[in-house]
Amino acid sequence: MDLGFIVCTGIFVALVAWGMLSDLASMTIPDAVSIGLIAGFLLCAWLAGAPLITVGKHLGVGAIVFGIGAALFFGGAFGGGDVKMLAAVAVWAGWPMVITLAVWVALFGGLLAVGMLVFRRIPLPAGAADLAWLARLHRRDAGIPYGIAIGMGALLLLPRITWWQN
Repeated sequence: MDLGFIVCTGIFVALVAWGMLSDLASMTIPDAVSIGLIAGFLLCAWLAGAPLITVGKHLGVGAIVFGIGAALFFGGAFGGGDVKMLAAVAVWAGWPMVITLAVWVALFGGLLAVGMLVFRRIPLPAGAADLAWLARLHRRDAGIPYGIAIGMGALLLLPRITWWQN
């Protein structure tokens, strides 16, 4: 296994995991996750010797996903961090893998929503309410940490988007 492949895989996995954990703990995804994913993509494309036209196509896919996500954000269906993280992951996926990514994210999102509905109907055990992040997550008026679904879709897609392996 080539060092560039290990570095690129590590960058992708670490940033996606950071986004997932941050969303779970605070219902926010730091901008650094999305910026890091884009910067990591550019670094890895350079390390892999990807042609500029390929890099441009991947960035274009991310821009399209960002535009669709922005419409969902303004419609109240998606959080801003979710939009940015999904667009950044879509850059790594490129076309046509972004369709598979969207399907997996939607499936995991549905499972997450059902899981959150069930979780919010069950009383928290004694002492669990002292954990601020868990109490916030348990509130029925709280949103859904969709970064988890985005991350699960991204990690599941990872073996199929390893274009940076030489």
